[in-house]
Amino acid sequence: DPTVYYPKAITTDEGRIVVPAGAKINPLLVTGLSKRLVFFDGRDPEQTAAVRRMVQRESTKIKPILVAGSWLDLTKSWKTQVYFDQKGTLTERFGIHAVPTIISQQGPSLLLQEIPAKELQ
Repeated sequence: DPTVYYPKAITTDEGRIVVPAGAKINPLLVTGLSKRLVFFDGRDPEQTAAVRRMVQRESTKIKPILVAGSWLDLTKSWKTQVYFDQKGTLTERFGIHAVPTIISQQGPSLLLQEIPAKELQ
């Protein structure tokens, strides 16, 4: 559940309240997750090859995110943007403990699936 709780009001520079204090907002109710997020270790050839096949098959529906390895090298060789989870911010936020992990939207919630590289589709 990606719902965020705001204990304090969020205001503009002019003081206009954008989010009232005590609000709970689920961003998936405002805008959906447009792509599946695929977290993987770019140092592992099996994971890299599996995610590459996914990107080739359905590039507009996949956002590849490295937890280790060179995003620049993969971006150049794949000719598509590969992202990097700097400082593990996203893996920590989503509670990812193993990769590859695919995150997709299921209604107002996120579904996290740890899938071995040989089983990625």
